[in-house]
Amino acid sequence: MKAKATKAKVEREAKADVDIGVMFLDCKCDQGTLTSYETKFDLDAAITESGFKLVSSSLNVFPGDGSGFTYLACIGESHVAIHTWPERGKVDVNVFYCNFFGDNSKKAKKLFKGLREIFSPQREENLETRLWEEKGR
Repeated sequence: MKAKATKAKVEREAKADVDIGVMFLDCKCDQGTLTSYETKFDLDAAITESGFKLVSSSLNVFPGDGSGFTYLACIGESHVAIHTWPERGKVDVNVFYCNFFGDNSKKAKKLFKGLREIFSPQREENLETRLWEEKGR
């Protein structure tokens, strides 16, 4: 029997901070997408197109031919962190956002859709989804 979401549970989750961790596996994108500074512009666009407010972002390509990168974005709702392992075809994605002023779950879904289009994962592992609630909210 599937449990129904109570109104109180839905309201509680709508005010929670949400941390989503996903590992994209067997990415079939161009190898340069996993190694190049130019990917920053696609990631910035995916965030903006999702409806999140991009405040600033940075991408650091690690030394060595064919090395991956770490991308960090400060968004008005919190942050996005992405790490690539091109030699394994893996991308680790962490999206943390706040729902204090409104439900941002649709923006998160749209962002993940955009990231899937960029990296073309064949498989995904949901690493963790956590809800953080502040007392008195």
